[in-house]
Amino acid sequence: MKHHTCICLVALAATACGWQPARFADRPPVSVVHDDRPISMPRKGAFLEELYQADVYVRRELVSGLDPRDYPEALDVNSFDEVPTSSWFRNMVDQPHPLVGYGRDGPPQPPWTLTGEPPESGTPEATSIIDKRGLSYELQEDLPQREGMRTGATAIASRLLHALGYRTPEVHIVRSHTGTRVAATRWPIGVDLGPTPINHRRDDDPNDHLPHVDRRSLRALKLVTAWLGISKMRPRMLRDAFIAKEARGHVQHFMVGLDSSLGVEDFLRAVAFAANEDREQANFFLRLSSLGLSPKPPAIMPETPWPSVGWFNPQIDPATLEPSPPFEPIDRLQPGDLYWIAKRIGAVPHGTVAEAITAAKLDPGPTNWLLQVLHLRRAAIVAWGYDRTTPCEVVSLDQQHDSAYLVLKDLAVEHGFVEPSERSYEVTFFGADGDEIAGGLELNATSANVRVPLPRVITEVPYSIARVLAKRDGNALPRTVDIHFRPSVEGLRIAGLRH
Repeated sequence: MKHHTCICLVALAATACGWQPARFADRPPVSVVHDDRPISMPRKGAFLEELYQADVYVRRELVSGLDPRDYPEALDVNSFDEVPTSSWFRNMVDQPHPLVGYGRDGPPQPPWTLTGEPPESGTPEATSIIDKRGLSYELQEDLPQREGMRTGATAIASRLLHALGYRTPEVHIVRSHTGTRVAATRWPIGVDLGPTPINHRRDDDPNDHLPHVDRRSLRALKLVTAWLGISKMRPRMLRDAFIAKEARGHVQHFMVGLDSSLGVEDFLRAVAFAANEDREQANFFLRLSSLGLSPKPPAIMPETPWPSVGWFNPQIDPATLEPSPPFEPIDRLQPGDLYWIAKRIGAVPHGTVAEAITAAKLDPGPTNWLLQVLHLRRAAIVAWGYDRTTPCEVVSLDQQHDSAYLVLKDLAVEHGFVEPSERSYEVTFFGADGDEIAGGLELNATSANVRVPLPRVITEVPYSIARVLAKRDGNALPRTVDIHFRPSVEGLRIAGLRH
């Protein structure tokens, strides 16, 4: 029996050796997913903390440990390797003003009415109100002696997530009916349906077609949370809402409750650790060797440059940063997902970052400090994301009578993370079946733009692929970018690409 098993495994391994490239349909890339068709209102999900903990730490571990299959590529991606606009995400490629449309309803207008109900979002210590227009808001105060820290983080993170394309409710810094500074979050928008289910689809939403764990917009939250200093991503932060027009509507998916961002969670954890009389040494082996008698670490209260900012480190290693508790979509993260979100984070204009911070209404010192820290963290994240794959975008396809050139732009070179003298490329051409049809082409970079000559043979086959591998000082990056071509009456055209 063992002998036959080995033979089967060898046979499977042999069949897996050939490269079977993806093949893109002969149609334009999808720019909008119409998952907003009218449906009846789904039921509100019940969240049980004990069930959630068991799912994250037991079921997830068992499934990942026993499933031998590789994780699939993201499923919410079009033929040009972008995430289209949907109920989950707003594609804002080349949007010069990413915060347009953010403050649609504006701050709550007095007089306000306290509802007396607990906040729908589950945000702790928040107060639910209805303003004079009948719009719902949730008010959250700052921590004692830390005015601006929690409220400012909520306002800034909400705007930067919106600039990236995520759906978030608007947040405004206002004074409450008692004169206290508060963050007013416009929630619920529509009807709150509870936390977004992560490891399964909603069976009561006919528009919900894709497994949530295989959505690039969710997988990419590793780098989003790293940039915004969100070290703990609670289930309440991802929420579904039913947006209705008359009796029917559709479900939209939001990120809510960002009060722990920009290092606020790390600050609170450090405070709790210092105040805990039973705190233990972080080094397990030291505790073991001393039979638990090792001295307690000193009770050092955390300090920040200003009371209005959290523990927000400008120096980070993106590879090591992931929010807790474990987030299953991040387990399935692929290099193309990392590159995609790094590209989006890098594309947020400096002025937009400054506008988001200004909306927190902090003093000039913490305002300028946060601006510097966000830029430093962003540079580290984008540089790391660009190194996960060949960071090239298509600029143009230049065709003449007897020659054709593909012009690519290397974003790592353009943004100054790599010098042109350090960069080279290897280009190989394949047919639709994965067989090589033209040999390797070696190119050296002289600028961010790379001009790739295309061999005549790709105009003579019905489908072809240019596989481009970037190198840095001769060392290959982990993954290629594949550009797919189809012939047409006008000449070659690009059918799709994958990083």
